[in-house]
Amino acid sequence: MNIGIDVGGTFIRAGRIEKNKVLARVKVRTEPEKGRDAVISRILSAASEVFTKACGSAGIGIAGPVDFRKGIVARTPNLPLDDTDISRILRKELGIPVYADNDANCCVLAEAIYGAGKGHDKVAGLTLGTGIGGGLVAGKRIYHGRMNACEFGHMSINLDGRACGCGNTGCLEAYVGKKGLMTMAGSAAKEPLGVYKAAAKGDRKALKAFSRYGRYLGTGIDSIIKCFDPDIFVLQGGISGAYRFFSSSMRKEIRRRELFRSCPVVKGKLGGDAGIIGAAGLPLQCSDIRKI
Repeated sequence: MNIGIDVGGTFIRAGRIEKNKVLARVKVRTEPEKGRDAVISRILSAASEVFTKACGSAGIGIAGPVDFRKGIVARTPNLPLDDTDISRILRKELGIPVYADNDANCCVLAEAIYGAGKGHDKVAGLTLGTGIGGGLVAGKRIYHGRMNACEFGHMSINLDGRACGCGNTGCLEAYVGKKGLMTMAGSAAKEPLGVYKAAAKGDRKALKAFSRYGRYLGTGIDSIIKCFDPDIFVLQGGISGAYRFFSSSMRKEIRRRELFRSCPVVKGKLGGDAGIIGAAGLPLQCSDIRKI
């Protein structure tokens, strides 16, 4: 039995996990605008709430590049956690070994083993939320490259495009992350959930925003498929809940651009639990991850 923690730009989730079963869970707002100490405090509080003495280890997934061997957050465009030794902080609080990795890696790992990618060898994916994360799992192992492979959200789809939180321009995240969607939605709503609700009621601005969103997303997915040729591509994260509104334009854009037959692109099956289930599975990746 392990603890899994998922730290995103909007929410922190923690759960007590046995295989793919969530025995207890908690969800709190991240509130990154309050600073590093406040975010760390919320992470520790969430983890402590689901912890019991029966837990053998913990895993944490965090949005942004993570030194998974040392458990240190390298850079987080949407969180105030740059250069934070999050594994040591959690170990001190919980008294058990702690492993850390990128949050999207955790989501794709969970979907590859237990969710929409189950039964496939090579599973690629994106997490659609405040930011855009990416991951690739082959043979039930996260592909890290030298350290931080698959930061798909920060590949450019427009050389002179929108400014991104990472400091570059034209990143996929600038178009299909939360800010990108809200820019396209205009006055239709103030939050992604509001855009979804407006689209469900037939609001033209919201439906048009999701149609454009799907085209940008399809452009990015096509490039990823051309690089890695996975067996299946899985979409996770809060905005993936609007799949029915953007999937048609996304698929059309992928087909328009494809060089060879693309793999299926599907919505994940694990919902909001994917991140914590994948994080709880990080100790099983231990030949690549040093115990902290």
